Amino acid sequence: MYPGRSPGSRTIQGLTLKSAIEKVRVAAEQGLDRHRKSGIRIERVKTIQNLVSAIVTAIVTTVVLWLAMHSEKPGKWPVRLLAATTIAFNTILVTRRYPEQAAVHRQIAKRYKDVAAACQITVRKYEELLIEDTGLQALLDQHQSDLNALKKDAG
Repeated sequence: MYPGRSPGSRTIQGLTLKSAIEKVRVAAEQGLDRHRKSGIRIERVKTIQNLVSAIVTAIVTTVVLWLAMHSEKPGKWPVRLLAATTIAFNTILVTRRYPEQAAVHRQIAKRYKDVAAACQITVRKYEELLIEDTGLQALLDQHQSDLNALKKDAG
């Protein structure tokens, strides 16, 4: 503590560091929103693709079953087997929920959320006078490093 300063007062350096941590938090929240929206968009597109393929497969299955029921040809059982395979394939497509890309975006969004939460905790501790300026500088460096590593992983 410098002479003439009252306990609990903050330095310009500390307030500048606090501002820099807030900027890191905002950048992390922007990354969180971006990846959350990307994951939702990918899931939506995949759901539409699955729905279209399910409809097409259902139509094909219905036609093949109808032909199998009304056919007196010797190839009746292969057609029924094809219809059963189509139904199984349709079930697999409809029950598949999360593609890998959406899962990756959700994981990256979670990591961005963790960085933003760590920044908030650091600022709160600084405001409650639990961290001095030197500790705040070390935590700022750590948060910036985490954010840069996360951007590199997400890129």
